[in-house]
Amino acid sequence: MGNLKISKAKKKNNTKGTSGIPNWLLSLLITLVLIAVIAVCVFIFITNAGWPMRWTTAMELDGYKVDVNMMSYYYQKTQDNFLNQHYQTYSNYASFMGEDYTFEDYFEQVGIEYDPYLDPEEQDYKEDDENGDTYEKWSDYFLAQTVESVKELLVYRAEAVKLGVTLDKEDKEAINQDIDAWISELRA
Repeated sequence: MGNLKISKAKKKNNTKGTSGIPNWLLSLLITLVLIAVIAVCVFIFITNAGWPMRWTTAMELDGYKVDVNMMSYYYQKTQDNFLNQHYQTYSNYASFMGEDYTFEDYFEQVGIEYDPYLDPEEQDYKEDDENGDTYEKWSDYFLAQTVESVKELLVYRAEAVKLGVTLDKEDKEAINQDIDAWISELRA
């Protein structure tokens, strides 16, 4: 009987880790921590891949939806178009004004208080637009322009669907070639 007590005592000591925590509890804690780490990694991956933005509708018109990623693209395109339009005019002015004439000088000359090097959300929009609308920030102006552009696109899309207009194989190939060319440019 004396040996029996010793073996039970050894068995009890084997069920505890070095910190005095039972092995099953230690295993459970490690498993929970690993599950939490994996969940955080998956969340970060999904977020960085932009999936939540693709699932979130930013705008809808006549049953056609525009997700946040698409709206973000059109917003950037609107801002780029604004800058490109003014840059072309600036280039024409600069050829007459000389080397010291800057893009900022052009904006000042035409009465636009906008700095292309700053975030539009940080810049006040000081004048009314061509429709008489007033905006607090340049980002508000660009967003309003974007919404109007996207509305037009959605109306065109709805009309094309109504008329049965579809892309044929050649159209799809041309689009894929354009996309491949853009990707090549971005990688270069």
